[in-house]
Amino acid sequence: MYTEIRDRYNLIRSKILECGEVLKEGSRKAQEQKIYEQKSVNSDLITEYDLKLEKILCDEIASKFPDDQILGEESADRKIDYGRPLWIIDPIDGTTNFAYGHDTFAISVAYSEQNTVLFGIVYAPNLNQIYEAERGNGATLNGAKITIAPIKSLSEVLFATGIPYYNLAQHVHNMRILDRVVPYVRDMRSYGCASLEITDVARGRLGAFYESVQPWDIAAAGLIAREAGAITGYHSPLHGVYGVEREKSSKNFFAYLPEDLISNNYLVAAPGIFEKLVELMHAY
Repeated sequence: MYTEIRDRYNLIRSKILECGEVLKEGSRKAQEQKIYEQKSVNSDLITEYDLKLEKILCDEIASKFPDDQILGEESADRKIDYGRPLWIIDPIDGTTNFAYGHDTFAISVAYSEQNTVLFGIVYAPNLNQIYEAERGNGATLNGAKITIAPIKSLSEVLFATGIPYYNLAQHVHNMRILDRVVPYVRDMRSYGCASLEITDVARGRLGAFYESVQPWDIAAAGLIAREAGAITGYHSPLHGVYGVEREKSSKNFFAYLPEDLISNNYLVAAPGIFEKLVELMHAY
């Protein structure tokens, strides 16, 4: 890893661990009192900790690397040049879990240049799990190398998915795919935290994950999965700002997303079953 990228990696890793301590405190508080507000729809929540952590991370990046761009869940540069240095940040993936006192939530941070994610970190403080990957150098969990499960049959697959709350059409689409897939696989799970579902594919606890999510949900975890041997891609044709026929949108940081950040119809799976799942899901 080049020195300037290594400097960024070391900087953000240290800050992520610091933010994890803040989240542990917030998690204890969530068990005693309401700490959330509704953001858009009923199932889209935000807490003071989402805003606090994103500010901590963004302020640290801005102070050390002022020319770097930031794409965050709670805030983002309005115009992004994906060829230039870019941070993709989700301060709390699994906010609803966090707000209700569950442990399945994580801080997710990725760094990209030239349209390519170069490193990613997913930290679940209450689970004491830190997943890390550098492009071309493999993936680790708490410092130990991880790899996907050698699954070749759909009947062996324990998979995960979620419910896209922001788009009714995507919700219906997801449920139809679920109906199609369930009879052919072993079982399904839903964590409410896409990054930890994807990293569980990376460590072999799940065989696959699919959902239409957001770029900050998959940027770090997707790299971790690929470096562990998984395939990431799309289970159905892409349309709109996320895919092949992308058009400029009012949120122009979603326009012309590079391959590593396209998160619509997202599928991550072991190589032995990826194409089988695509064939099965593409029926819808």
